Amino acid sequence: MRQRDQGIRLEPLLEAISGFLDDQRDIIERIRRDLVRGLKQPDSGRHGLTATQVLRSLVLMRLKNWDYRELRERIADGLTLRQFTDFYCAPVPKHDAFQRGFIRLSPQTLRAVNDLVVRAAVELGLEDGAKLRYSATIRMRARVSP
Repeated sequence: MRQRDQGIRLEPLLEAISGFLDDQRDIIERIRRDLVRGLKQPDSGRHGLTATQVLRSLVLMRLKNWDYRELRERIADGLTLRQFTDFYCAPVPKHDAFQRGFIRLSPQTLRAVNDLVVRAAVELGLEDGAKLRYSATIRMRARVSP
């Protein structure tokens, strides 16, 4: 696992989620496609958030129920959260960069992320999935929709 390689240990819940997210190549590719969708020259210009950073930051934001500013501050201030969200020693962007990255995700991708979070919670034995599926869908729509 990536965190152990750095000598940093995440809290057990984040460690389990991190391991689960490491295996989600399909959703990461889907997020990457959403992030570059509509860009004329996606390989030029300033580099934004990576698909992995967007996925992990979105999951963290939902898990902790943080707003964009708190998400940014917590990641910037915490070594373990930097590891979890794949920022490591890189500068953490301003809060509005997270918002811009999250709104580029299509409704289908957000639904897939919701399903992923529910599946992770069920597989990790944290939830049975019935109530969590409903509340996660509602919260995603309320937070990300313009």
